[in-house]
Amino acid sequence: MRIDSNASKALIAAVSGPGDNEAAVRRALSKGASPDYLVSGETALMIAARLGHAKCMQALLEAGANADAEARSMTALMKAVANDNLECVRLLLDAGANINAANAAGVTALMVAARNGATGSLRALLDTGAALDASTREGWTAATYAAWEGIVPSLKLLIEAGANINAASMRGWTPLFAAVYGGAAESMRLLIQAGADLQKRDNENHSAYDIAVANGKYEFASALKGGKAKKHAEHADDDIAPAIAAFKAKIS
Repeated sequence: MRIDSNASKALIAAVSGPGDNEAAVRRALSKGASPDYLVSGETALMIAARLGHAKCMQALLEAGANADAEARSMTALMKAVANDNLECVRLLLDAGANINAANAAGVTALMVAARNGATGSLRALLDTGAALDASTREGWTAATYAAWEGIVPSLKLLIEAGANINAASMRGWTPLFAAVYGGAAESMRLLIQAGADLQKRDNENHSAYDIAVANGKYEFASALKGGKAKKHAEHADDDIAPAIAAFKAKIS
C-alpha cells in the first residue's frame, strides 16, 4: 500500500489526542498511514506507549508497526515502562518486543523501570525473563540505577530476583558506591542488609566508606563501619586517610 503523508499525520494526531482513540487510528491506517510514522523523535507506537493508549497500540501492531524501533535512545517498550503503563508493556512483550533491547549507551527497559520506580513494569519484565544483570557501556546495572536514585521498591524487587549487588562498573563502583555517592541512605541500608561487599574498592582504591567520609556523609560512614565512623574526615582512620585525601583532590 502506498504511504499517504496526510493519513500519517492524521495517525499521529489520533494517537496523541485525549483518550485511546482506536477507531481514529484504524481509520488513518486504512487510508494509507504508515504504522511507523516518525515525528519529533517518536513513532506512532512510541507515542501510544508513552500515553498508555493500549488499544491504539494494538491497532498499530496489527498493521505491522515495528515493536523494536528506536528513536532518541528510546523504544516503545522503554516509553511504556518509563510511565509504568503496564497494559502497554504486556502488549509489547506479547507482540514479541525485544525485552533486552539496549540503546547506544547500553540502557535497557529493565534499567528504565528501575530508575523510574515503575514497579509494576519492573515485575512484568522480571517475570518475562529480562536480563537481570545486563549493564550499560559504563557498567551500570538496573540495581546500580535503583541504588543511585534511591528507589527502594525497585531495589528490593531486583535483590529478591537475585540481582548481583556487587557487580562493578567500569570505574569499579557497585550499587553500594552509587547509593553512598547519590545520598540514598535507604538504598545503602538495604544493600548492607542484603550482604553487599563493604570492603570492595574502586579502581582508585576507594571504598564506599572513603567516599562517604570524603563527602561529609558521616551517617553513611557510620552505617558502613558499624557505627564506628569518625565525625570528621581529618580524624578518619589512619589507613584510609591517604585515600580520602586523594579522592578529595580528584573531585575538587
